[in-house]
Amino acid sequence: MNVVAHDAVNPYESPREPAALAPSWRWRAFTPLVRWSVLAMLIGPIVVAMLGAPAAGSGIWFALSGWDSAGCWLGSAAGVAVAIPLVFLWCNYIPMWGNRWVERRLARIWNAKGIDAAACGGRFVELALSDEPRLYHEGSTNWDVGFLLLTSDRMVYLGDCTSWSIGRQQIQAMRIGTGSFERLHPRHVFIRWQPERGDQAEVFSFAPTEGPTLTACQASVPVLAERIGRWWRGEAAGPAQLPAVMTIPGEPQLAEVSSRSQVPQLYFTRCAMVVAALMAVGFIAIEISQLASGPKVMPHLLLAMSAGGSAMAAWLGAMVAWPRKAANEADSIAHASPTS
Repeated sequence: MNVVAHDAVNPYESPREPAALAPSWRWRAFTPLVRWSVLAMLIGPIVVAMLGAPAAGSGIWFALSGWDSAGCWLGSAAGVAVAIPLVFLWCNYIPMWGNRWVERRLARIWNAKGIDAAACGGRFVELALSDEPRLYHEGSTNWDVGFLLLTSDRMVYLGDCTSWSIGRQQIQAMRIGTGSFERLHPRHVFIRWQPERGDQAEVFSFAPTEGPTLTACQASVPVLAERIGRWWRGEAAGPAQLPAVMTIPGEPQLAEVSSRSQVPQLYFTRCAMVVAALMAVGFIAIEISQLASGPKVMPHLLLAMSAGGSAMAAWLGAMVAWPRKAANEADSIAHASPTS
């Protein structure tokens, strides 16, 4: 195996910019269309459940009772009680369906280039390019997806938008930390490395995406960190064996990739959650007031539906805006270079 020269064109690198995809769109897996499709498939049913479940519960009560009564609130509460666990399961499972499709598609692309990444020991991961949570593409929390392989002396990444490798001695530190504000999969494995050409160290992070659910992927983060750590310390057995004719790609060239901080989106979500919660409280206050005073200001059915939808919106906002803390604080400890 040969390592490509720094100034050479990476023979395995795909186009990075969407404008460059026209002649070779079929050689991409993580395209804008795929990202938008997965996002729409995830969000669409959630919005329907958020608005429809309380309305359906209230409507069923109204139809059974035959008149507008405070009992509509029981129907709305039942709708919310059913919808919340279903939405949680949907958020936990559906993204993995998209990941599995992208993984199979990307594996076929690399197979067409003569490299069976899975057979070589590659682990399917998402790649982010900063030491803090950032957004890429159409709001994606990761910039690329690909296969991570650990050879005898190099970390090799074969992805959709790029491919690269770095030597073991170039890695300065590794840690587990918050790479996304997603509640179900917030932690990433961060790698700080030193380019051979350049004075300033750079950081990228991996988020493992193997498993049936996002929570299963989150549980595999320490496993991936341990695997990389053992390889870094020279303790790993059975390193990845790449085809002898393959030219190993050179160092990452990702410093200019555009991104934006996740913090504004986080604060916006928290504000929206507070507004939704206040709306739910307001609808409940109106109902209590009209039950106590007698005059009906708004129909019970409309109040129950509105309060239920607002309560679900507040719950969804809380799930996104307050990510889970690491269960084991030791996971967040940075590990210095074994050679230091």
